[in-house]
Amino acid sequence: MRRIALLIDRRSVLWAAGIVVATAAFLGTVTAGQIRQMAALKAVIEARQNNLTAGTCDSRAIAQLQQTLDQLALDNPALEEEIPREANLDRLLQTLERFADTRGLRPDLIQPGEPLVFPEATALPITMRVRGRFPAVFALVKDIQSMSRLTRFERFSANRLPPPTKEAEASPSAEMVTAELKFRVFYNPV
Repeated sequence: MRRIALLIDRRSVLWAAGIVVATAAFLGTVTAGQIRQMAALKAVIEARQNNLTAGTCDSRAIAQLQQTLDQLALDNPALEEEIPREANLDRLLQTLERFADTRGLRPDLIQPGEPLVFPEATALPITMRVRGRFPAVFALVKDIQSMSRLTRFERFSANRLPPPTKEAEASPSAEMVTAELKFRVFYNPV
């Protein structure tokens, strides 16, 4: 009996030890990859934090960047025209009216919208409706695009108006249209 008891005790101990070893191996296999990933992420985070703090502590680098920006502004005086510091809305609206008049168009609407603020600049949406001959409308679009200010078109639509006479039907370039132009003009209040 004693021999059986020792055998059972040894077998129980061996089984228990085997289960403990198998469990440890399983947990080590499953968690080892995760532990390596966590260590790699911690290293990346630490490296990025070091880069951030190194960049903010170097006042010489900031002074050098400011000097470079000042020099770029001197080298490119047209930048102030492309993206002025103020909206200059009155002057802009007068310019748009002049463009329409020069092309023989009748402006039905020139309406600024609410400014859209972006980190780099502020965009002023403009909606413009005009009536006239299509080639003149097309020339107006070119005039607006060639302004010294940074301008980006969002939408253009034109609808043919019924011809007033038989002569207008014969000439496609004489077709009258009503056109709606939507574009943005940029400025950068510092």
